[in-house]
Amino acid sequence: MRALPLAVGVSAALHAAAFAWVTLANPSQPGPSLHAEPDPVADSVPAPVAVPDPDPILAIALLDDHTPDPIRVLDATALSHATSRGTSQISASHSGRTSEEPATGKGTGAGKGLMSMRGPEVSNGLSGDFIGRFLDSSKPLEPEPEPTGELHPSGNGTFVGVVGGDIDHPKDGVATMRVANDGTVKIEDAPDITAHWVKPLPFIAGKMAFDDAIMRHYGIDPYAAAKLQWLDKTRDERVRIGAAYRKEVLAHADLYMKQNLDAMWAATATADAAQRKRVLFQMWDEIAETGDDALVQAGVAARAYLVGFVRAHFPQTSADAFTAGELAQLNAHRTSKAMFAPYE
Repeated sequence: MRALPLAVGVSAALHAAAFAWVTLANPSQPGPSLHAEPDPVADSVPAPVAVPDPDPILAIALLDDHTPDPIRVLDATALSHATSRGTSQISASHSGRTSEEPATGKGTGAGKGLMSMRGPEVSNGLSGDFIGRFLDSSKPLEPEPEPTGELHPSGNGTFVGVVGGDIDHPKDGVATMRVANDGTVKIEDAPDITAHWVKPLPFIAGKMAFDDAIMRHYGIDPYAAAKLQWLDKTRDERVRIGAAYRKEVLAHADLYMKQNLDAMWAATATADAAQRKRVLFQMWDEIAETGDDALVQAGVAARAYLVGFVRAHFPQTSADAFTAGELAQLNAHRTSKAMFAPYE
């Protein structure tokens, strides 16, 4: 086992002796110079371009907030040391401090991975300042009018009131005010002479207004001012009643159209087909086309029902169907914008 080191040492000594003998035996020949003489051939060849050293390895810092962090430069040794442990350097602050996170895609944020995109934080809902400013600058809703106590329900959405009298004895007053469900009023003047038993007392009460009768005879209403005052007092309340009724009617426009068509069909039982078709066109032409959204939608529904009624009673294939000439003549006198074309 000691023969190999001894042979290596002998070989090294022989090579050193040979090199010394060659050098000492030829002292006139110059040794190798570190500064070679210019070579004309070599000078004509462009010098090779020096290849710069590879750039330092760049590591991108993934941030958990919204502020960009400058790219950090790591040398190969540090990167090799980091990757040898199976971790990557992740910046978690603006100052450049790093914390080691496993390279499994789980960051510091809950549910956020390294490959997940991160956007600006968005808060849900309106700020309290905005809502406060909006409410301050908004016009408050007008409160509903307080009941006047003058209107008493009389069934089917109608009301009744008495001017200058008791609701239990309307004839003893000035007039009876009957309010329809659309808010309109029908005035019934009380008789000038009335009488009724007063309960539980056994006597008769009433009025004998001969002067009122004389004034009415000459066309003068002695209680016109009292009636106008009652109408002014109940105006807002009656407007609210009419608005509710209108909403109900428009919501069932097709039902009301059915009722009108049935009544028309019964009233024209002895009429010929031409007359009935003209009445159907007039009903279609009178339906509203403009107004608020509720009115327009009700008009569309009513016309749709009427067109269906026409197709059921005057089919296009029947002998009584609307002819092209009839439709042209009817449309020439229409007041609506749309064309009456029940078969299209």
